[in-house]
Amino acid sequence: MIRKFYIFVFLIFFVCNNSYSKSPPPGTGSSNVPANILIMLDNSGSMGWDINGNYISSWTKYVSQPSDVAVDSNGNIYALQVSSKTIKVFDSNGTYVKVIGTCSSIYPTSLDIFNNVIYVLDYSNASVKVLSDSGSCIKQKTTGGGNWSAWSIAVSNNHIFIGGFTQYYQSYIRIQIEAH
Repeated sequence: MIRKFYIFVFLIFFVCNNSYSKSPPPGTGSSNVPANILIMLDNSGSMGWDINGNYISSWTKYVSQPSDVAVDSNGNIYALQVSSKTIKVFDSNGTYVKVIGTCSSIYPTSLDIFNNVIYVLDYSNASVKVLSDSGSCIKQKTTGGGNWSAWSIAVSNNHIFIGGFTQYYQSYIRIQIEAH
């Protein structure tokens, strides 16, 4: 009888034993538990520049590093951007229209508009680039050699006035004939 009791107890432990196991991890597909996914969002601004170091922005209404602004006879606004060597054009309401080049300028610093013709001053070689209002290059002219550094420009009927300096204590205004 004792032997039957031991066999009975032995069978109860091995046959009727319910085992509870750990469920599989989420996302393994073997259970209906959704996967826990870690999402990390970067708000540091580290992805805001392209490979050349230029700021990436979809906001075209902003001008990057403007050095000068001029308005034509239609009220269009032309903003000279030193960093990209381009001119952003806005209509009289301030709505972005287009970007035009500066006729292969190396360091454009100043611009003026006369009779809807754009005059861009290039600081690096003291030259004047003349552009149409659509952005095509009409002509280029240097203002003179030497250690002359041109910084500002103004255009009238017959003259182009260029302000600049040779040294920090010597400033000049040069007058170029043949404005057109």
